[in-house]
Amino acid sequence: MRCHVLTQPTPSFLPAPPSQVFDHTLLHVNPRQYWKDGMMLLNDCQGYNTWGRAVTAQLEMFPVVFGVKSAVMVVQVREEGFDLFLQGRKGEFDGGESRMVKGIDGLMHCFRFEHRSKLPDGEKLWLQFLTKADDRAGESQNWTVHKIWWGKKELLADVNPDGSVPGVNVQQQLHPRKLFISGLDRGDGSAGFLERQQAVMEREFQKYGNKQTGVEVEMRGGGSYALVTLADEEMTDRAMMEMRDKYERMTRANKTQREIIEDRKKKEEEDAERALHTW
Repeated sequence: MRCHVLTQPTPSFLPAPPSQVFDHTLLHVNPRQYWKDGMMLLNDCQGYNTWGRAVTAQLEMFPVVFGVKSAVMVVQVREEGFDLFLQGRKGEFDGGESRMVKGIDGLMHCFRFEHRSKLPDGEKLWLQFLTKADDRAGESQNWTVHKIWWGKKELLADVNPDGSVPGVNVQQQLHPRKLFISGLDRGDGSAGFLERQQAVMEREFQKYGNKQTGVEVEMRGGGSYALVTLADEEMTDRAMMEMRDKYERMTRANKTQREIIEDRKKKEEEDAERALHTW
């Protein structure tokens, strides 16, 4: 089974068809029974098929969801992110006492998935279940959804849970010079259309770019979103304020894991150089 919390380009009161292409998967939940001896995977997807860095943990850490008649999963949306809970019978899992929810028998706080983009204002969120899917090991998984409840209830987890909850304090940093712009018109999806779209965005953001290298615009997801790299942090702030009316779905892009590692390495080298001169 896979569970998604999604936004879509044009909100609708009608149920979303299975073929609906969503603009952004805010949360992707995927328990994989046979992958790496059983894993639970949480992720997000920006645009059509650009996945973020997954948060994973061994299934043996949680109440059992495979091989039982039924299981209960609770997903709560809060300011800090998504909290995922699973409920199982006593004795079906080892340890995890600090993650158990007080007052609800067998309910465990399994994950905290911190928001990777701002929740959309005034738009619908869609809950989608894929009940038939193959996991990474090629094993078929068929599920039945017995009951769904969607509404507002008291938050079950602490604002700052301890480090035993997977996903807490996962390293996530905003890029000082890069914007993520989604909800773009894909047109006919042709290479020519994407080139024209890219040229238009380069002209629109030109005044915020580096005088020598200009503006870098990367069209992604078949043209559904773009990454725009500007001159510096100040220009990026200006662009976000002045171009908001034109591009409503515009946020700072997250640094990639590679960029985070490179920045850390550069800082360590600078600190070592400074210490050498001080000595």
